[in-house]
Amino acid sequence: MSLGPILEALFFATDEPLTVKRIAEVLPEKSPDEIGEALDEWRRSLEEDESRGLQVVEVAGGLLLATK
Repeated sequence: MSLGPILEALFFATDEPLTVKRIAEVLPEKSPDEIGEALDEWRRSLEEDESRGLQVVEVAGGLLLATK
């Protein structure tokens, strides 16, 4: 299963920056490397899809979901 929808839900559910470490605490069945790769893929897909109005931005040592 793709982690993209899970990551998107996590980012919508928080107003604080998320780190790979924090996501790994929520998804203990996934390694930090798997989460990092999934984040990179998901971020790229958001950037490349012009129909999506969302992007992931780096803030305060973590990542937040924001509008483009």
